[in-house]
Amino acid sequence: MRKISKTLFLISSVITLLPIFIGLLLWNRLPAQLPSHFGLSGEADAWIGKPFAVVVPYLILLAVHLLCIFLTHRDPGQEQQNRGSATPPRWVLPLTSRP
Repeated sequence: MRKISKTLFLISSVITLLPIFIGLLLWNRLPAQLPSHFGLSGEADAWIGKPFAVVVPYLILLAVHLLCIFLTHRDPGQEQQNRGSATPPRWVLPLTSRP
């Protein structure tokens, strides 16, 4: 098993949670209900509350991010792989978790 860089782990986790911080900064400017689904006509047909919309999706992304790091770190065949093969799981979710 390779050692996980704690600095990169912390940076990638903070990047994953960055949309929550942005949502909290803009909290007073957000409406109480936010659209969560749009129909074929482009109009919103489902709504969710502001706390759920700002926090929950990004906590789920963080959990998946941590799971990906854990699973790639625990992979017994990892020593025979290229070092670059562990990079995508570490950065895919943080870079896609944008508001």
